[in-house]
This record gives sequence, C-alpha cells and structure tokens, in this order.
Amino acid sequence: MSRRIKKYLPVLKRIAKIGDKAKKDFVPKCDKEFLDCVSECAKNVIKGNVPLTARQKERLCRSRND
Repeated sequence: MSRRIKKYLPVLKRIAKIGDKAKKDFVPKCDKEFLDCVSECAKNVIKGNVPLTARQKERLCRSRND
C-alpha cells in the first residue's frame, strides 16, 4: 500500500459510509493530495491490481439515464 493511501485510509473509510450529497459537498473541499489518492485507487482498480468480484465490478459500471 502506498504512503499516500496509508495517510488517507481513515478518510477514505469515512467517505465510504456517508451519503451521496455529503460526498458531493466534500469533494470541492479536498486538497490535491487527497484527490491524487482517490485517482491512484481508481487507477489500480482499472488496471486490475485490485481483485474484485463480479458483483463489485457490476456496481462500479456506469448506469445509463434513459
């Protein structure tokens, strides 16, 4: 685990538990290093470095607004 992720792990866990509106309000207040941490997590998921079940992959896919 990278130094950046270790530093922000408690914040990431807290964000996972809050509601959607609170997440949207939180993002503009974040510092650049935290956003880089989230980007690093996303990059690892996309590259396949983080093992995910089929259900987890399904939940991460974009949903269409028809």
